[in-house]
Amino acid sequence: AMRGECDISMQRLLMLSWAAAAMAHGNMLCPLPRQYRDQRPVDWTHWMGIGPDDSFAAGFANAANLNANIGGGTGGSSQPGSHGLCGDIGARKGFSEGGAYGPTLPRGTFVSGATMAVDIRLTAYHAGWFEFRLGVPLDGGVDPTKPMTQNLLNQHVLTIHPSTPHYP
Repeated sequence: AMRGECDISMQRLLMLSWAAAAMAHGNMLCPLPRQYRDQRPVDWTHWMGIGPDDSFAAGFANAANLNANIGGGTGGSSQPGSHGLCGDIGARKGFSEGGAYGPTLPRGTFVSGATMAVDIRLTAYHAGWFEFRLGVPLDGGVDPTKPMTQNLLNQHVLTIHPSTPHYP
């Protein structure tokens, strides 16, 4: 049901990438993020994340750790290369193209210039924030092995609509 609720029509395909400040704890629920796997990594869950020892760890609670609990937690957050675009530890890139839990099919499509509904679950508040960026792969998303880069994500930084509850 969640997947169907998140589908939105659009004119051109855009892939959504998100980053959470290392001081925030939580995850995105809609559109479904990369840590939600269409094919279950284990028989009891669709969610894959990272455990405290930086190993891959199945389960919804671990999925929130993709950005908040890696590379030494908040101490590693400001270090260049401490984690990748998709939240894994920088050197491993397990949630990036070529990684064990790499790209999935797009989880939503959106109309350029329109408002996009997003559902975020915060589990602790530590003055963190969420930032949303759209990355359009050079081939338009046809080949999931084409890398997403920070430069591509920097081209489309989304703004939060003032009608959003609790904004700013």
